Amino acid sequence: MAGKGNDPAENLNKYTRMSSNESAVDTGQNSQGKDLAKIYADLTNEKAGVSYHKSLDFSNVGMPTDPASGVAFLRQFHQTRLYIMDYGGILSHSDNVGNLKNNITSTYLISSNLPERFSYSIGSKWSQPFHDFAPAQMNAFFQLGGGQLFSQAGNALGLGNIGDNIQSTSARISTLQVWNGTEPLRLTLEIPVIDDGHPNESSSSVGLRTNLVEALEFLGSLCLPKSVDSAFGFYQPPPSPYQFSYTWNGSTSTYSGNHARIMLQLGGMLLVDNVIIEGISVSYPNTKAQIRHWYQNKTNPGVNVGASTYLTPLLATITIKILTSEALTANTYSNMLWLKQQAGQGSFSVDVDEAVKTVKSGASSIANAGIGFLNSMTGGKFSELTGIKGSGGGQDQQNA
Repeated sequence: MAGKGNDPAENLNKYTRMSSNESAVDTGQNSQGKDLAKIYADLTNEKAGVSYHKSLDFSNVGMPTDPASGVAFLRQFHQTRLYIMDYGGILSHSDNVGNLKNNITSTYLISSNLPERFSYSIGSKWSQPFHDFAPAQMNAFFQLGGGQLFSQAGNALGLGNIGDNIQSTSARISTLQVWNGTEPLRLTLEIPVIDDGHPNESSSSVGLRTNLVEALEFLGSLCLPKSVDSAFGFYQPPPSPYQFSYTWNGSTSTYSGNHARIMLQLGGMLLVDNVIIEGISVSYPNTKAQIRHWYQNKTNPGVNVGASTYLTPLLATITIKILTSEALTANTYSNMLWLKQQAGQGSFSVDVDEAVKTVKSGASSIANAGIGFLNSMTGGKFSELTGIKGSGGGQDQQNA
């Protein structure tokens, strides 16, 4: 009987299911009520948003978009994106884009291709709290025959060979590992840059151009302090996600220093919310290969003219060090993996009213317990003689 040959390829259509583009990834919404994919589309497609989006390479071009919304849903899986929200302190050409005094904030975006290689590590710290169970001298004593001396002494006292079971003081309990906290997640992104500059005309696809210098200015605004007009001369710290809410006398107030919500999306690998930019490093592998930059109505370095033009290296490598604002938990890591936002990171709240109520209740319980004990010891005479009664009344304390 002749063999039937290879089986035909299986039809995989039965395994597929229809799904909308929006369900490709659940990134939720930011504080302004916009999906991250929509924010990206607005900042890349609208000419007004060019000032708020800087790309470090050509990853923002050449991928089809949805004609209706202009959103390229799959592009986010090929890019590194830094979203900066709720912040008015970004500098652009040495000027504040937002307005800190009037609380005018915008969303800013820095995008690039994914790093060629990327790794991170998570975990907890464990220690041996009983490691030094006994002094080293005692351990040496038992290993050099101290156990036999104990046995001799035990036999003399009728206790038997009590030293035979102690060959050393290195006990099993001294090897126990106990959880001792965890660390924040630290990420180091090494991003290659291709800087193509701006053309010598103001309307030639400026939204699709890259500019390393402007991106560096954005990043510098996130990791360096600012000098502010202050009679005391104190710096304004770099932005952080920390916010503290206090409830007192029924009124809730929220306080923050230089607040910014910075979110990092690493393709489909991680979405890390409310991060801190620790620092950046810039490396130019070839300063001889340069590209021309041109800006309309800007000031050339050292020359006050109507337009600015100068040269910068074409290639560079940026290293960005990023730190989560809190120690990592399994819950937070799960949200990172499934590209869900972690809006609560860096936010803390204290209900002073509830805390005072709890302290008063606890103090009252302790006082009542003490009065009850004294009455029980004196047959109820303590409250009778001192006039101090518990919250339940003197008779109740006496019956106690």
